[in-house]
Amino acid sequence: MGGQKRNNQSCFWARMERTIAGIFICGMAAWGWVKPARTVPVRKPLYQIGPADVLAISVWRHPELSEQIPVRPDGRITLPLIGDLEASGETPQQLALEITSKLAVYLAQPRVTVALDAVHSRSFNVLGRVIHPGAFHLNRPLRVLDALAMAGGFAPFAHKDDLYILRTTGQGRLKRLPVNYGALILGSPQAHDWRLRPGDTVVVP
Repeated sequence: MGGQKRNNQSCFWARMERTIAGIFICGMAAWGWVKPARTVPVRKPLYQIGPADVLAISVWRHPELSEQIPVRPDGRITLPLIGDLEASGETPQQLALEITSKLAVYLAQPRVTVALDAVHSRSFNVLGRVIHPGAFHLNRPLRVLDALAMAGGFAPFAHKDDLYILRTTGQGRLKRLPVNYGALILGSPQAHDWRLRPGDTVVVP
């Protein structure tokens, strides 16, 4: 009986210590002595210019140098005074700084802004036996089933089990990615639901 009484007393004082500690911490937080944990904002990746995008380039007080220009398939643009300039892979802010640097040879303190007037580089294709084959904008995260829905679904005689994605690798080679449509429809965890990338082509034989 004595041992049980001592155990009960020990448990009681342990609960009291936890309660007092909790009250003390809450009081410190209320008085500002304990600062809440800071949340680190997640930065969204900046848009990178790509071929076929249309840029609006403005040079302050120099309308003759301001123009709307598309990015060529080789990723370059041509500007007065500067000539050819690599634009693909740059953000608008980076490109504006580079143009400013090159114009500084000819102008005193040039002020340049670069804006995206039209985005065409972020697109994918759906080809083969679908209702509406063609190119589609990749302006949000999309997967294969999304692409098929945007293309109007399967056309007659489509081979649903032979779908695949053609993707350009970093070495400029085409890679064939198989798509298990049946497993996707059933929601099978074994189905690899590919996320589309700019330049992908979904092929429906």
